[in-house]
Amino acid sequence: MFENKDDTILARWLAGELTSKELEEFKASKEYTQFEFIVEGLDRLEKPSFDSESLKNRIQNTIDTPPKRKIFSIKIITSISAIAASIVLIIGLFFNKVTYTTDIGETHTIILSDDTKVVMNSGSIVHHKRFFWSSQREVYLEGEAFFDVTSGDDFIVNTKYGEIAVLGTEFNIHTREKSFELACYEGKVKYTNSNTQETAQLTKGKAIKVESDKISPKEIGASPAWIHGKSQFESTPLSEVLDDLQLHYKLTVIPDAINMEQLFTGSFRYDDLDLALRKICLTMGLEYTMSNNKQSVTITKR
Repeated sequence: MFENKDDTILARWLAGELTSKELEEFKASKEYTQFEFIVEGLDRLEKPSFDSESLKNRIQNTIDTPPKRKIFSIKIITSISAIAASIVLIIGLFFNKVTYTTDIGETHTIILSDDTKVVMNSGSIVHHKRFFWSSQREVYLEGEAFFDVTSGDDFIVNTKYGEIAVLGTEFNIHTREKSFELACYEGKVKYTNSNTQETAQLTKGKAIKVESDKISPKEIGASPAWIHGKSQFESTPLSEVLDDLQLHYKLTVIPDAINMEQLFTGSFRYDDLDLALRKICLTMGLEYTMSNNKQSVTITKR
């Protein structure tokens, strides 16, 4: 696999150092013809020759003769500028990333080029490098997503909490500002904490939660609850529950003198805001007041 060699591909191609497999994959990319055009344009520029005797005479003439203003062909300058601009543009495309995002209350399914399916939950971001996917299957996730990975070389998911290494499996990653959870539904995954380098291997039906870099086991159902349109919580701080509520409804929650660290166990659906608020508040001994425009809600003690 390429490891982290993507940034050297262009230079090695220009130097003729790509392997046959790398070259074949590069030629199959839609941007290859643009790179080839740029290189051909550079080759057409006349290269200066070097002659020592001529150079000596030119230096002497420069000393004996007052300098003359040099006149460059506008056509040549324009050509060089165009080629330089094209190189900057193409290199930008080459090192660019493919990014997918979901808005508040939105889910989205993407199919990667190896047929891996990624179902993104609300308020999430997934991105990966544009080129050589088959040789380096690696993505970055912010938020939450369910992965159904096809068999093949290692599949890596990077998050701010650490790395998940996969080999043909189904799993869910929940990575938010205050929490990280990993659940395996098929096959096997390996988690490596980015701070402590502590690892955990999960098989089907196993899950972990990471808090303050401490890894602890967690119970899971047959599939992620959010895939079925609801959020499920078990002994979860109210602050995280309300954060999740705001992710699925375009709503600002205003807590008024309530304990945000009290633990909530239960669930709410994404298709009925009033019902969701009632389930949370009734369980926690709270009450809520909705604004007239229904864009914010204030939660107080009952």
